[in-house]
Amino acid sequence: MSEQHQWRQFEKLVARIEKMAAPLGAAVKSPDRIPDLVTGELREVDASIRYQIGTTPILITIECRKRNRKQDDTWIEQLATKRRPQA
Repeated sequence: MSEQHQWRQFEKLVARIEKMAAPLGAAVKSPDRIPDLVTGELREVDASIRYQIGTTPILITIECRKRNRKQDDTWIEQLATKRRPQA
């Protein structure tokens, strides 16, 4: 089994776990593409969870990572930038 195939299997496992833990009626999709808030260009995320609380739509995106050593905050900031509107 190729490393890419193993990684995709891991992403699917994460999505299955999230589907079991998500609120009733939530939609879990893996992979998913979400629009960039600035450019409108679609960006891929490893998984997404969509549901609604009252009249408020909720979108949670999931990125799977495998690192051999501790990471700094840079990659978290990069992930947050995907969905942050630019001023």
